Amino acid sequence: MSGAETVLYVKHKSGLVLAKIDTADLPKVQAFPGTWAAHPGTKGRLYVQGKLLDAQSGEHRTVYLHRWIVDADEDTLVQQVGDALDCRRAKLRVSCKHRSYQRQIARQPNETERLQYSKALAQRLAKQSGFGSAQLLRALQRHTLSQLAPALEERANRLSGERSVSLPPLRIRAGWEHRLADILNALKAGAGELVGRQEVEQIFGVSRVTAIKILDRFGAKLAANALVLQRSELIDRLQALSRDPTVSFERERHAGTLALVSRDSLGELLGEAAQRLRNNATYARGEAAARLQASRFGDFPAEIDLTPNTLHIQFRGLQDFLMKVGSVVYALQNDLEAIEVFVDSKAL
Repeated sequence: MSGAETVLYVKHKSGLVLAKIDTADLPKVQAFPGTWAAHPGTKGRLYVQGKLLDAQSGEHRTVYLHRWIVDADEDTLVQQVGDALDCRRAKLRVSCKHRSYQRQIARQPNETERLQYSKALAQRLAKQSGFGSAQLLRALQRHTLSQLAPALEERANRLSGERSVSLPPLRIRAGWEHRLADILNALKAGAGELVGRQEVEQIFGVSRVTAIKILDRFGAKLAANALVLQRSELIDRLQALSRDPTVSFERERHAGTLALVSRDSLGELLGEAAQRLRNNATYARGEAAARLQASRFGDFPAEIDLTPNTLHIQFRGLQDFLMKVGSVVYALQNDLEAIEVFVDSKAL
């Protein structure tokens, strides 16, 4: 013992080794109901440890001196700086121990992908438990998974550690990402700290159901039987989303689609096709041409069947084929956003 520092002589198979502790911790070390000894650990380092009887299981468990000194529980991480035999508090780094699945979530490069990973993990956990994926997602985000059921954390660790079966990524496309700049401006100009379903409907230009899904996607909480989200939090997450490479691709794709279906290029496309008809005069003229150019998403003839996954067109001859295809192309020009939301309706 020397002032604030005490040297312990600890048994080792080769003899005695010296370990250091703070003198203030000596009574606590002496109160251990067992014998301390030095045993090799990782990379050949020696650790001071003892055996403690677990009253519940009736088995002995290993207790490390540096963890015993700081009263570390299973959720506490204690790292030693330098020599593992030096257990003075100045050489110990105490922090919260992160579970395997928490580390996997934290490793995702941005907030969007962290949310995607969390959602995918929640969906996988839901299949193996009686909890809903939304409830599990909130527990993952709040680090309260063990409060739902102790076994859930073990399952989450196992799923996040799997190498042969990767967690399925969620699709980002939802039909409004290309308008993120306008959406962000509208949100910033809005009043109030909270954003609710009706405001999301109006700003995002989506249906009631989709607005609820958007709120849930970005971690909304239930208040007075309604989903609400902090305006600043939604803005931060949308700004993170706008930097996502997938969303950048969506903006470029949308801009390319608009250029493709612009009226000038559309006229050239149909004009060139029409010239291939033997009798150009029979191709859309007068009222027929006006109806064609005014084609809308909800006005397709019965022979055109558009689903979120397929487009089926029935036609009779080349002229009818051009008219039907033309109505689809003009509808893309007139109702592009409505069609985009429809074909991406399964993305959320």
